[in-house]
This record gives sequence, structure tokens and C-alpha cells, in this order.
Amino acid sequence: MFTLTKFQMKNDNVRLIFPDIHYAGELYEEIENNRIRLARWFPWADKVTSIDDEIENIKTARKNNAESTALIATILVNNKAVGVIDLHNINQTNKHAEIGYWISQSAQGRGIITECVNKISAIAFTELKLHKLSILVESENRKSCAVAKRVGFQYEATLKEHKLYKNSFKDYLVYSKFSNK
Repeated sequence: MFTLTKFQMKNDNVRLIFPDIHYAGELYEEIENNRIRLARWFPWADKVTSIDDEIENIKTARKNNAESTALIATILVNNKAVGVIDLHNINQTNKHAEIGYWISQSAQGRGIITECVNKISAIAFTELKLHKLSILVESENRKSCAVAKRVGFQYEATLKEHKLYKNSFKDYLVYSKFSNK
């Protein structure tokens, strides 16, 4: 298993690792335990209905990592899988990407996802040499908006009726950050 980065948050040892099938059961359990909350923001949550679905997600993530079309990492807290963070829509020509993340409710409120976004942003700017990162957040997802602001992303735009979800068009807010170069 490849560790992308690791850090300490009070009593929590946090590692971002490349997706590993070994953690499929734990990730599926977190999705199952958090399904209603996750499905409010992420349409994929209703589609992961078995450990086999999560194994396929991990295989796809590993393929995307290998092809450099995404950088996807499992979030481990004290060696337990509690979520995922990624860079997606990586565009090396224009030097930008988007950040996405989810974390179980049991791991929220401890600054973990905030620091994960900081770490993946640093990798994007220093290792991948990207110029711009964006976080797209459904306008009603106040916790995710707060994360974007805490890590220094600035509000850039509102994408009106950007995604259709459960027969309703949702507005998305775009928060962006630029490399210090």
C-alpha cells in the first residue's frame, strides 16, 4: 500500500493512501452508515449497494491514478478507512483540477478533511505543477463551503442549475485557489 502523505491531528494518525481493495469493506460500511447524509450531496452514494460495488470503485480509482486522469486517495484515521479525497478533471494543458472529498460523520468536526484538502492541494501545486484548483460545492452544503474557505479557496462563481439531482436542478458554488508561483 502506497502512502501519499501522513499527518497527526491531536490523537488521530491520518494517512492518505492509494486505493486498496483491502479497505473495501470498511469504506462500504462507512457509506452504508452514512448513506442518507452522503446521498444528499453525492448521487453515487445510492449506487454503492454492496462491497462488490466498492471493490469496482477502487479498481476504477487505481486505473485513473495509473493513467494520471485523477489522483484518488483513501483517508485512513488510526488505520481505519473513513473517506476519500481526490483530484479529478485534471487538465495538464491548462494546469487545473478539481478537488472532491467525503468523510464519515464519525470523523467530522476534528479538522481532518480540512487538513486533507491542504495536503492534496500542496501535492497538486508542488508535485503536479498545477496552477489552479477548484472545489465545486452544492450551494446548500454549508459544511463543505466552510472547508473551502478555511483552506484559503476564494468564492469565484455560482453555476446556476448546474446539476440535475432527484428531479431538481441544483446550484453549485465554485471556490478556487491558485498556486503561489
